[in-house]
Amino acid sequence: MLLRVSLLGAMLFACGGGHDTGTDAGVTPDGQRSEPTDGGGTPCTESPTACAALWEQHASDAFDTALADPTALAAFLKAVPKGGDLHNHLSGAVYAETYLDWGRADGDCINSTSKAAVAHSACSTTNVAMPSSGALFDAIIAAWSMEGFVAGTMNGHDHFFATFGKYGLVAGGHRDQTIADVATRAADENEVYVETMFNLGKNTGTLADSISSGPITAADLPALYANLTGAAGFTTAVTNDTAVLTSARTGYTAVLGCNDLAAPAACDVTVRFIAQVSRTCSVSWSARSRWRNTRT
Repeated sequence: MLLRVSLLGAMLFACGGGHDTGTDAGVTPDGQRSEPTDGGGTPCTESPTACAALWEQHASDAFDTALADPTALAAFLKAVPKGGDLHNHLSGAVYAETYLDWGRADGDCINSTSKAAVAHSACSTTNVAMPSSGALFDAIIAAWSMEGFVAGTMNGHDHFFATFGKYGLVAGGHRDQTIADVATRAADENEVYVETMFNLGKNTGTLADSISSGPITAADLPALYANLTGAAGFTTAVTNDTAVLTSARTGYTAVLGCNDLAAPAACDVTVRFIAQVSRTCSVSWSARSRWRNTRT
């Protein structure tokens, strides 16, 4: 029942004319609907309330029909407006195959035992070229994702968190492409908003770590805040972190070609960043760790 209600609400949004601009562009001055609303070209000329009921019925009928056909159902669900993707894990939101493509283009290699990416300067008889197919390719995909995972000597939790370190070198060298990839998939799946976790505080995190490197409790936070904001390097640290954020936004929109005349739909996806921290490590650890392998 929850699925049906959610889908109908989403379809209602879709048939209602797209993004909310503050006015109802599909309603004529006399309050009547004039544009096609059912996907088949049939205009709704009834009141907004009556049109809403019509849209709901069309959405219900389309969903019921798609239930009998997995391919049609997948297409239906993909087309339904998703709204926003919140708490998006940036480096974990890119497919392993995409990371392999980027790493291969960079000339990076893969450790044949651990299946971790290594820089091109470390390629050797054990750090071999990244493949584009075959048994090693499949093994890397399995090591870098949950694809086909079956618990054995390692449980799902441990396998999942081990993936980040294996493709970390590639992710760290492709920050802008990573954000662009997430925005592209969001647009393809009819999302309009993404909030992704991004290490915003590398400089402020390092400064905080120099002020207080021991365990921190809730009672310690006011003093840490006062010491941090009062530190001589605080303004510079914030300025530098802001520059990183600005660079990321400029970078991913450039990758997408958002200034081109024929900008892709991904450019219409609103992307905002969430500061990412670790609750179990030192103050600056999470600010350094995710992109610690970024090439210089």
